[in-house]
Amino acid sequence: MSLIVPDASFRKPSIQLNLSVIFKVFKNGNFRAAAFGYFGHMWELYAFWLFVPIILQYYNSLYDDAHLNVPFWSFVIIGVGGFSCVIGATIAEKVGTKKTAFIVEHDFIMAAYLADRVIVYEGQPSKDALAKTPETLLSGMNRFLKNLEITFRRDPTNYRPRINKKDSLKDREQKSMGSYYYLDDD
Repeated sequence: MSLIVPDASFRKPSIQLNLSVIFKVFKNGNFRAAAFGYFGHMWELYAFWLFVPIILQYYNSLYDDAHLNVPFWSFVIIGVGGFSCVIGATIAEKVGTKKTAFIVEHDFIMAAYLADRVIVYEGQPSKDALAKTPETLLSGMNRFLKNLEITFRRDPTNYRPRINKKDSLKDREQKSMGSYYYLDDD
């Protein structure tokens, strides 16, 4: 069609595609840090989504009485995850990112309740990382929190984990014992 029908007389010539601008935006340090942080986060998310059907199939193979519909549940998990990303971004945009930072604590709590083994990643974000072998929840959380120089305690009234104040008596006690993370006794 474009060979047969000529351009209209009022049409302006288009600007040539200039791919070098992609590299120019990365010269801005703030943009570069934000972009690589986002790319890293999305890599984690897409990697998780990739492994969802594998994890579900593996679960089916471990338990004879498990008959999960792997395609259906993969779709549900990935769909809920995608929908949750949109909701989280909308909330962060409306109320501000600082006020939505509690989500990280929530993820930490949920991981602690759901996992019996964890994989700790060590290294520098956007530069290099090393995945440790799977380890128990207690040793993995201790390793992770030790790297961050943070200790957790259990709140006696509501039993939720709380971060100890840096250099507080409880913080120093737990660090001296090598106990950065609590584990339920029951």
